[in-house]
Amino acid sequence: MKACVARRSFLRNIIGERRHAFMRILEMNVKLTRLGRNRRIRVLLPDSYESDSRRYPVLYMHDGQNIFTIDVFGGGGWHVHEEVRRSGADVLVVAIDNNPDGDGTARYREYCPWRSPKTVNRKLGIGEQEAIGGEGWGYLASIVEDVKPLIDQTFRTDPGDSAMAGSSAGGLISLCAACRYPHVFKRAASLSGAFWLAQEDTEKLAEESDLSILERLYLDIGTEEVTGAFTAGNYLTSNRAVNGLLAEKGTDHRYLEIEGGTHNESDWRARFADVLKYLYDEQGE
Repeated sequence: MKACVARRSFLRNIIGERRHAFMRILEMNVKLTRLGRNRRIRVLLPDSYESDSRRYPVLYMHDGQNIFTIDVFGGGGWHVHEEVRRSGADVLVVAIDNNPDGDGTARYREYCPWRSPKTVNRKLGIGEQEAIGGEGWGYLASIVEDVKPLIDQTFRTDPGDSAMAGSSAGGLISLCAACRYPHVFKRAASLSGAFWLAQEDTEKLAEESDLSILERLYLDIGTEEVTGAFTAGNYLTSNRAVNGLLAEKGTDHRYLEIEGGTHNESDWRARFADVLKYLYDEQGE
């Protein structure tokens, strides 16, 4: 009885709801304590949630504004609710909005734990005082300490079965989550990871982290990815280096290079059902 009362009290945090067929997308606000900011999150409940009493695994995703509808990178949107159904994955998806402040640098600050090096700043045309990144660990800690407890207390989740996925800088912070919190996020996926934001720090983190308890780790990169001054060659070289390091240390992971793949939502959507199948299929096929 106490658990039911507690769950009803947490349901008061829900501020909006949309439906797609049998799926529900709920909107909530949460305080990211480590960063001192409020953030909107969107929660996708699977088809069977209302007809089944079991507990569900949870997939945490970044750039929540465009996970279900809105287009950010110019590729038409992820439509993750449709890809979840297509994949057959019975999973609850939590999409955390990015920081919309400024010209996009606020997003980079939260999605990268380290300040960008001089080589990156020069390509971005910014000075050392304008270096991006540096808040990533606080962002991840806020997910672990604020977002995850709220989700686990509000919905029928399996608290021990959490995963994280994202693209571009969201892919970078997802890999960082797997390295820093492998006991929390046992499955992780980085699509088109922008590891170049802090290449040396990313490689050092991956090299020093114990990833042996991860159940699934997925990385991919398109062969035609370009963002601003960063070319397809930059993206490929960066991702190949991280993949090579993981392979050398014997990490059980999947790495794919997507022929013709570009840096936008339509490309990520096209392969996301297969990513979900890999993350949640017991055989990892």
